[in-house]
Amino acid sequence: MIDYVDPDTGMSIYGQETLDGMRERYPDAEVVSSWEAAQRLIEKEFVQPPKPIGRQEWNDMLCSKTPPVGRYGHGQTESFRLPDLVFGQTGVILARDGWRFYRLIDRIDLTHREILAKCRAMQ
Repeated sequence: MIDYVDPDTGMSIYGQETLDGMRERYPDAEVVSSWEAAQRLIEKEFVQPPKPIGRQEWNDMLCSKTPPVGRYGHGQTESFRLPDLVFGQTGVILARDGWRFYRLIDRIDLTHREILAKCRAMQ
């Protein structure tokens, strides 16, 4: 649920209820003060941990119609992301660690080292 409580009226724009009324119905709701903070909370819902994929899927994504973004390779490791974002600053990321290949959805500002650490934690 995303709503905005007008400070002048104390009523939400979409649900037309008070903040206390919203908290009764949604006791676990978090109150944030900016769109950026709300976006970070929403992005977390789209994050998916690394999943092993086959070499063929890796090659298909690497050679897809749209070129990879942020491609980085070092020794036996490599990572890149697809250009289309899933939501906010989350996107599909692919990683290779030796002969193991992974697909995850996470923040696109992750470094290659952070991506590999997440993939290695799945082994």
